[in-house]
Amino acid sequence: MRIRKHDYLVIALAVPLFLAACADKDVYNPDKVRPVAPVENPLGEDFVAPEGFDWSMITTVKLNVEVKDEFSGQYNYLIEIFTSNPLSDKTATPLAAGYTKSGNSYITEISIPRNCKQVFVRQTDPNQRKEIYQYTIPENGGTLNCKLYYTTTTTRTETSESTSAYEAAKQAGIIEPEVPDYKDNIDVPSKSDQPTSDWGAGMTFDNGSKYIITENYTEVSPFTKDIQVNGRMSIYVKGTWKISTTYYAFDIYVLDGGKIISDNGLTFDNKPNLTIAPKGLLNIKGTFSFQCSKIVNFGTIKATSLVNPGSAGEFYNNGVIETTNQIALNKTTFFNCNKLETPQLNLVDATFVNKADLNVKGNISMNAGTLFNSANISFNNEPSGKIWTNNGTGTRIINHNKAQIKGYAVNTGLALYNDGTIEVFNFNSGGSGDLIYNACMMIIKNNFSFRDVTLNHGSITAGLENEAWMPTPTISNENDAKFNLLNGSIIKAGTLTIKSGNNRFIGGNTGIKTNKSMIKAKLIKYNWTTHLEGNLVVEGTPDHSQANNNADCLKSDQGIIQTGFDESKYEIETCGGIINEGNSGDPDPVDPPKPDTGDNTIYTYAFEDQWPTYGDFDMNDIVVTINKMTITDSKKLTIQGNVRAVGSSRKTGIGIQFLNVNSSEVTLNGKVQNGTPIFESGQNHPVVILCTNAHKYCNPSIADDDFTFYCTDPTAENTYNSGDGAEFELSMTFSTAEVATKAMNSNNLDVFIISKEAQGNIKRTEIHLPNYAPTNLGTTALFGMGNDASADNKILGKNQKGFYISTEGLAWGICIPSTEAWKWPKERKMITDVYPEFKTWVISGGETENQDWISKHNNDIFIRP
Repeated sequence: MRIRKHDYLVIALAVPLFLAACADKDVYNPDKVRPVAPVENPLGEDFVAPEGFDWSMITTVKLNVEVKDEFSGQYNYLIEIFTSNPLSDKTATPLAAGYTKSGNSYITEISIPRNCKQVFVRQTDPNQRKEIYQYTIPENGGTLNCKLYYTTTTTRTETSESTSAYEAAKQAGIIEPEVPDYKDNIDVPSKSDQPTSDWGAGMTFDNGSKYIITENYTEVSPFTKDIQVNGRMSIYVKGTWKISTTYYAFDIYVLDGGKIISDNGLTFDNKPNLTIAPKGLLNIKGTFSFQCSKIVNFGTIKATSLVNPGSAGEFYNNGVIETTNQIALNKTTFFNCNKLETPQLNLVDATFVNKADLNVKGNISMNAGTLFNSANISFNNEPSGKIWTNNGTGTRIINHNKAQIKGYAVNTGLALYNDGTIEVFNFNSGGSGDLIYNACMMIIKNNFSFRDVTLNHGSITAGLENEAWMPTPTISNENDAKFNLLNGSIIKAGTLTIKSGNNRFIGGNTGIKTNKSMIKAKLIKYNWTTHLEGNLVVEGTPDHSQANNNADCLKSDQGIIQTGFDESKYEIETCGGIINEGNSGDPDPVDPPKPDTGDNTIYTYAFEDQWPTYGDFDMNDIVVTINKMTITDSKKLTIQGNVRAVGSSRKTGIGIQFLNVNSSEVTLNGKVQNGTPIFESGQNHPVVILCTNAHKYCNPSIADDDFTFYCTDPTAENTYNSGDGAEFELSMTFSTAEVATKAMNSNNLDVFIISKEAQGNIKRTEIHLPNYAPTNLGTTALFGMGNDASADNKILGKNQKGFYISTEGLAWGICIPSTEAWKWPKERKMITDVYPEFKTWVISGGETENQDWISKHNNDIFIRP
């Protein structure tokens, strides 16, 4: 409940009357604490914290870590807990460490900054191999159960058997047409009409008529008359027919020894059919442009270009085709059953079924349509040899039956289904309709970029070199990528760059030889939000620098294993053989050595010194930082810190109370203001006084009664603004490693200030962070007085909120954890003015999304002149 302005007036009048009423009975006695009137909230009447807000920027997590013991309990596994990924942060120190084995869990409790969203658990097995597991911290802390192995409940994509790419294509509705069973012999009629010199000059042909060209025939005026033709007619070429155009629906047969020739190109219109016998020849000096219902070639076709301009039909080739320019097909189905070579292959909404070796010296251009390959396709392995597509609007390639497609590059979009080998220098695509389903090998020697990829027992590498599978130098994704790695698949890269969007890499379960899939890259650049899901191993060094060093951009399922490059133990074998052999580790298993642990978070403690009334809320009366905490030899805890600023105008001391620790369990050494620290007597918990006079501690050259502000007023003399304040160090050796870890827990560190020393029977005035009780030597007599709500306020009738919490839910001290010391306000600058989002954080009850108020300040922070 808030105190209104008129309440202050009433209180201000009431307190003197209360004192006057006691004047006749009591003479001033220093052993008594007189009532303290509240003052107006300097932050404004509307600045009220919600009920239950604890002001803490630290959350506590209890970890229960379980390993998959492959040594039947003979050796220990080492467990280390980090707040940053030690693969990317080489300076990372474990916050806690301990051992576990079969049947036992490693249990520990850590306190970390509330804006820390991930925790990393590193397991070292008895063969000294390290694996890292990443976990999302529950929003309000609590218990985190960490199973350091894959469980099927964590994946969103599961598969129990390997599906071929060809089957996947059929499931997508892509059906390969059956190859016709054409015969190479032609049934020649025994009797037929013979062409005459006036043939084509007005003759009428009856339906079913058959004509044989036995010798040479030159078409002078080919069928240009207005002739009524019913049905189809057959022409058999036994000799030589020189022709340039046909306009009628002939069935044309080129017999053994027969020839059709043209000196100026040839156009077949009105859908004639053409069949060429094994020793037949179609020889065109120019372009053969055909709109045929059917062409069957067992012989030889020679032309500058072979062009189908756009009519549906069927072309069956089991002979020889020689072109000097291109083969261009539009809306036709082409069956290639014999070795074929051409400078260019252009497919527009065509179906190309390749059953024999196809060599394209230049480019393969596809605009929609489908290429089925069950043989070998090569396109010039030079920068000019590419597969060009139309950016994913219906272009499809199905490479099956262990077939091979080899060339220089694949550009723009398509759907690719591969059961064989794709080998190119560059593969760059990413249209909205693109997908890759690879159930065997993709060999990309330089750069691979795509959006929707499924590997089903498949691999992407740079190929085999000296019996080792090399990484593709650069692999990246297009926006909002989804990579499914199923059934023991692997992507092996030099650098894997994950670009913008909401990206997913998913590993699927299986019953094949190995049930893990792998992303293996020397460097993994996370530039945007990336989800790792399922049964997946990720090898490589992560880099978050392009995501503003935001490690939270990586979202990892439980069970995802992260290791360094070449450090995981898992073998991956696909159709090409063993792609990843796995790290066998040290052949002689032993318990891993236990490392030093520590907390490298910088904790800044900022206090107001006017308790139990409000101060000016510049939060710089005392500024203390704990810079580093380290545990060495398992039991020795060292705490290093600074008293950085003193904006108090009175003699002020600073102390630390260690909660959940017994002073009989520890020996103490170090450096404080009075020399070697000691534990205060008469305390239930160990208490160390860092200094009794913070001004003198920070600036030893001043007089004992000189309370000039230190490092809060940049206009002050240099002597009051020099250095980083006073350094202190506490070195404590505990009876057990567990007690040392407990003492290092930041929530067990109760940093407080002493604003008034003890007088007579009145204990000293301590000011603690919210909800931390005073030490045994701190007074409780001021609880409930002024603006304090630490006990029932007798004057205002307000109920207790919590230790060192005001009637409006405000605090006199705050701990700010960060990677650097918090920048405190200048003297006489309220925190709400210097940090505009501080108010939002408080009034919201400390919502996580408002935690970054500490980095959004104006120029009124203290900067040493």
